[in-house]
Amino acid sequence: MAQRDEKKQSLKSAQRSLFELNQGIPLELMDKLEGWRPDLDQMFDRMVTMAEVWSSAQQECWTDCGLSHIEGGLDAATNMRFKNEVKLAREVCAPMKECLHEYMEGLDLYWNAAASVPGSEDARLT
Repeated sequence: MAQRDEKKQSLKSAQRSLFELNQGIPLELMDKLEGWRPDLDQMFDRMVTMAEVWSSAQQECWTDCGLSHIEGGLDAATNMRFKNEVKLAREVCAPMKECLHEYMEGLDLYWNAAASVPGSEDARLT
């Protein structure tokens, strides 16, 4: 009988939590998000730009050097032109990869710093 009562309480608690979630975003959270809007807009714009550059570089790499040689099968492994094009693609994409990694680290530092400011213990959305 006690287990049944515990299960009922657990179910009611879960239903209450679900109901609260369906009520919408709390005003406190909306205020925080509104304050972060300029930073978020800037971050999203930069991420879109990087994604476009990355997509373009990847597409160019596959169309210019990849597909025609790979379709040739194992001959691509010994084709000097293919090897040089792969080397060039790696050299071109390496700075972009490093830039994305540094940007990610910067975002991590930014959000961790925002969370550690006194009076903003709950500054992150997590």
